[in-house]
Amino acid sequence: LVSEILKYFSYEGEITSPTFGIQNIYKAPSQTFFHYDLYRKNLQECLELGILDMFEEKGLHFVEWGEEDLEKILKNSGFKVVIITLEKLKDSRMYRIDL
Repeated sequence: LVSEILKYFSYEGEITSPTFGIQNIYKAPSQTFFHYDLYRKNLQECLELGILDMFEEKGLHFVEWGEEDLEKILKNSGFKVVIITLEKLKDSRMYRIDL
């Protein structure tokens, strides 16, 4: 999903999952994108790493495997949060978007 969004914004570089690095930053011509993979980190570890400060950076932020408590913190801090849930079907994927 992140890869397709970046392509839409004319990003031409390599797009990879930040699984081991936690965060990748991509600068497209008109927008900066931050991509986080929190699968290996709990909320406390994310907070200790300064993730809330990272969200202050101007751009679009995509979080994979974020905990519900992180969502609550972001909403309470005034961030707009959009949840996209993917469901794998037989030959495709279904995306559900919750604003």
